[in-house]
Amino acid sequence: MGVRRSVGTEGQGDVERRRPSASKAAWSDRAPARGLFTREPVYKGPGIDMSRLWLFALALCTSFFLFGSLRPAHAQRQPDARAKRVVTLTQQANNLRRDGDHLAALPLFQEAYKLAPEPATAARLGMCEYILQRFVEAEAHLAEALASADDPWMEKNRPAILAQMQLLKTMLGWLEIAGRPNGAQIEVEGRVVGTLPMEKPIRVLAGPSVFVRVAADGYHPVRQALEVKAGETVRTVVELEAMAAPVSTVPPAETFRSGSNPTGRPPPPREAMPLPVYQESPGQWKRPAGWVSAAVATVLGAAGGTAALISRNKINKFNSLKAAPGSPTGQCNRQLPSSGGGECPALLKDSEDAKKIAMGALVGAGVAAVTAVVLFASAPGERLPYQSLADPPGARAHAGTGPRWACGPALTGTGASCVFTF
Repeated sequence: MGVRRSVGTEGQGDVERRRPSASKAAWSDRAPARGLFTREPVYKGPGIDMSRLWLFALALCTSFFLFGSLRPAHAQRQPDARAKRVVTLTQQANNLRRDGDHLAALPLFQEAYKLAPEPATAARLGMCEYILQRFVEAEAHLAEALASADDPWMEKNRPAILAQMQLLKTMLGWLEIAGRPNGAQIEVEGRVVGTLPMEKPIRVLAGPSVFVRVAADGYHPVRQALEVKAGETVRTVVELEAMAAPVSTVPPAETFRSGSNPTGRPPPPREAMPLPVYQESPGQWKRPAGWVSAAVATVLGAAGGTAALISRNKINKFNSLKAAPGSPTGQCNRQLPSSGGGECPALLKDSEDAKKIAMGALVGAGVAAVTAVVLFASAPGERLPYQSLADPPGARAHAGTGPRWACGPALTGTGASCVFTF
């Protein structure tokens, strides 16, 4: 904005603003100063430029058209790529399952489920976890798949999944833990499952000894061995004892509480603390005896095979000898006196003795092998003992659960996959 000053005859200034103009034609009636005052010009503003307005409207419409057409196409490419990735992962995992490598197939099923949490991916992941004996996780994913009511894939495979769910119900139970202090960490079979207080019971694998550990900072940790039956809920209360101040730098001995002594007793000094004693289940001796029988069968089988080879070599040498002094043909002959003389009697005797040893050893190996199979089949199963880092050295527990089958139908074809543990 500019200003213009006009000076009258009395020396007083008069300021007037100069209005912007697009051209000289915007001003009219401009006249020089006359007398004491300057004449005020009349401003005629410029008109609206319609060509610029149309260009602006055209640019705005073009922008809306481009962004509106490109964004849906970009959003559509992402689901297509995700679906192709899920199909690829599923095919790779199914190929590994057909080859019996279920452990390698598990992370592929997990990635596919993460990309597309659908009934089909949840069911495949649950079946793989079932084969790997991760029964708690398998039940959760199979239940999620069965919750779908209108999925075509589920309608086709629902009977097989329902059969697996029925088997899982016979293997799992519920565990509810209460006590104090709040915030204490709860471990079941070495896996952290939550803190006190528990909001709801947790699913666990049924068995005569389910190991539970509850620990908190400033408190003595507590372990329990609980019997959980399939389909039932077991409730237990754990009260942790506060450590005496000052807290020793040596980790405190952990109190083991069994079902017969739920309150526990003060732990003895660490250097004199005896190892916890765990009651072995009946028939626990069968497994070691089975391994001994298997070893005996292996040794006898090797001895029998060696003796059979020696017998065979001796008889071949007996038949190929050409210098028997008492034989008209020079060959050993069992029908002749002393089998032909010379080396013939000794070769024949060695062959017969080795043959008897081979027969006896092989028969013994067969009996030992059958005994080992019977012992393994009838022995209670041995689960891996759970031992926390805070447990006393050597404090290990064994609990028998018996032989167990785990089978799952093949969802992508005919047949089934089974695992037998003993």
